[in-house]
Amino acid sequence: MTKATTVLTGHGLWYEGAPHDENGVRMYGRGTTGTGRGICRCGEKSPILHSAGQRQQWHREHKATIRSAATTAGATVKVGQVWADNDKRSVGRTITITTVGESRAEFFDGIHHRRALLTRFRPTSTGYRLVKDVLGTPQHEATLQD
Repeated sequence: MTKATTVLTGHGLWYEGAPHDENGVRMYGRGTTGTGRGICRCGEKSPILHSAGQRQQWHREHKATIRSAATTAGATVKVGQVWADNDKRSVGRTITITTVGESRAEFFDGIHHRRALLTRFRPTSTGYRLVKDVLGTPQHEATLQD
């Protein structure tokens, strides 16, 4: 049985869970065995764990926490906001929200007027991330790529 993996931009586990020391230096040369910390590409470090499996589990939980916070924080879609498309086939594409309904938002992408489910407005690999809020406040976003 294989485990489902999800990509979250800016959050990848360095060297598949290889152990690192307190300063982020990889320990034991090659491989993923041994005691040490797992390091996410965002800079978050795990507590000291004894196996790659434990570090990989920590990372799954870390991404779930980030995704949950981002989904909660990004749940409010408002007219006038600018969102960026996370789909790697649409690099650089931004959209401006024109109408918000109960379950969908309509937007303009510079060429077409389209609509999407509100559940797509969250920072997953196929969702959208908030770039500019209604008041013109830029939103913090991770720029590291997995």
